[in-house]
Amino acid sequence: IFMHDEPRTFTEDDLTHLQIVSNNMAVAVLNHELYQQLSDQKATLESREERLREVTEASSDAIWEWDRASDTLTWTDRIYDLLGLTPSTLSAQRRQMLEVLHPDDRKSFFNKLIRHIRHKEPCRIELRLRHSEGSYGIYELFGKLINDRQGRPIRMVGSIHDISDRVRRDRELEAVAAISLALRDVETTEEMLPVIT
Repeated sequence: IFMHDEPRTFTEDDLTHLQIVSNNMAVAVLNHELYQQLSDQKATLESREERLREVTEASSDAIWEWDRASDTLTWTDRIYDLLGLTPSTLSAQRRQMLEVLHPDDRKSFFNKLIRHIRHKEPCRIELRLRHSEGSYGIYELFGKLINDRQGRPIRMVGSIHDISDRVRRDRELEAVAAISLALRDVETTEEMLPVIT
């Protein structure tokens, strides 16, 4: 096209060809900019995921999410440590997770979830979960319902924390306080024996 020393008159085909080349170059520049933006966003997301992973690992909490559409749970690996289970013994099905919930806690658990969903009450639930060896630990579950733009629930996210040691210490302190209160009015050793046994 530009092989002449003198000005050239472009034909309609030349102009069409130049327009196509120009458009292709513009698309290439835009693609490069989009690729760079996506690369930057990916790097930012990876960095955030890494920080979240580090915080989660440093925490003693398990992080969980319930997806309403698939009715499945996902959680961090910390849940397996808390319950002494493995991914093969605890699936992502909500029904199986409910099986490790102490039977006496199920009604209260569902009532609190319903109040959270219907009345936007904070979701903080103390419950007992069965460990792999059959004993129960005491846990505190926090959750938050996530709605779509129309206000329909789509998922729930939260954390779960083992509070067994704290509850055990609180109960021991309550027992000591009860004994101290009972001993306050005791005057003889004979009166003390029924209180401490």
